[in-house]
Amino acid sequence: GVFVYVGNQGSVTGAVSEYQLCTDASVCTPQEVANNLLFSVGTPTSVGQTPAAMLADPTNSFLYVACSGSNLVDGFRMTTNTGELVPLIPASQPSQGSGPVALALHPNYNAGAEFLYVANNASSTIGGFPVVATTGTMGNPITVTFPPGEPSGLAGR
Repeated sequence: GVFVYVGNQGSVTGAVSEYQLCTDASVCTPQEVANNLLFSVGTPTSVGQTPAAMLADPTNSFLYVACSGSNLVDGFRMTTNTGELVPLIPASQPSQGSGPVALALHPNYNAGAEFLYVANNASSTIGGFPVVATTGTMGNPITVTFPPGEPSGLAGR
């Protein structure tokens, strides 16, 4: 299926809600399918405070969530058929700064490994993690640079 993940903030902690694209006329009306509507599936998955940015890896196997209120990056495996989120081990890592607001992934940066970058707006840093491409596991976090100003966006190439 085609899934969309939406971050939202509750009274104490954040969550990621899962939606699926209406593609099956046995579940959705023909008009819902034609209009590309989404329907809610499963229950929201808990994450850190204020999920501000989310990023799927190039294989659509893993989802990373930057939580600006708790200064964490949460990682999940996305179940192929259901889209269910299963926490990675470890489930989260510190963002190496305050107020993470954006994520970028550089695939194949080092012999098939990946590198996940995090823009930490409140501390004016870019943090990052080596990522094992086959498991999605985030390695030890590091601060990779101190850009001028407060970074608010990232893109990897």
